[in-house]
Amino acid sequence: MAVVKRNCIHCGATFDSKNSRGVYCSAACKSQHHRIRKVTERRVVVGRLEVVFRDVNPNTTQEMLEQMVHDALTPEILKVIHSDKPIQLGESHA
Repeated sequence: MAVVKRNCIHCGATFDSKNSRGVYCSAACKSQHHRIRKVTERRVVVGRLEVVFRDVNPNTTQEMLEQMVHDALTPEILKVIHSDKPIQLGESHA
């Protein structure tokens, strides 16, 4: 198994990762990063759609985030995410 040199995404320290997906230098950094990220994440749910905002300005209200999501959605998309029918992507070949 190859060892890969990485930089921790939390503290920036260089570490040897035995796993190609490793991004933290220690369990402590992983835990701290998830704790911080949880605080800075804000979620908006519209029908079956969940939008996660990260690193949101503390002055941004939940209502402002919800309005941003609604402004970005077309009437066709809103109809689909509020429907109970399965979502089919791509062209239909019926």
